[in-house]
Amino acid sequence: MRPSPSRLRKALFDILAFESRGMFLDLYSGTGAVGLEAASRGWNSTCVESNPTAMRALKSNAKRLSLEVSVIQGDALAFTRELAHPFDVTFADPPYDSDLQAIFATLLEQVSEDRPGILIFQHPSSLVLPNPSPTLGRGAETRRYGSNSLTLVR
Repeated sequence: MRPSPSRLRKALFDILAFESRGMFLDLYSGTGAVGLEAASRGWNSTCVESNPTAMRALKSNAKRLSLEVSVIQGDALAFTRELAHPFDVTFADPPYDSDLQAIFATLLEQVSEDRPGILIFQHPSSLVLPNPSPTLGRGAETRRYGSNSLTLVR
């Protein structure tokens, strides 16, 4: 488990500062730093994590902070495939030892005109992700924060 650095979380929420509050999906939540911060800033937050130890910590953190979040234990990509409704923001911070290119590609498949919203993908700055298909009418923007980057697709 590798938590999102506080500098990167601040940058993430600076990016979202002027977005209307709505549904926030935190994939690969870990102990919930991002999803819980989203909830504290007025988002309706859902956290998805597969590791039972991290899930216990996430639930404990939410309770300690008195934040209401929906916590789902399971596979992040499987959860996105079964979504009945779109999220306004989908944040994904998969383990860096995963196949990040494949995870990003799978999440991009979820970005379409009938599923509006913002995809924000955290990854090592050394990783270059493919630009989304121009047929989506959307491009990716990558912002670097030291050894970590956020790639945004609207």
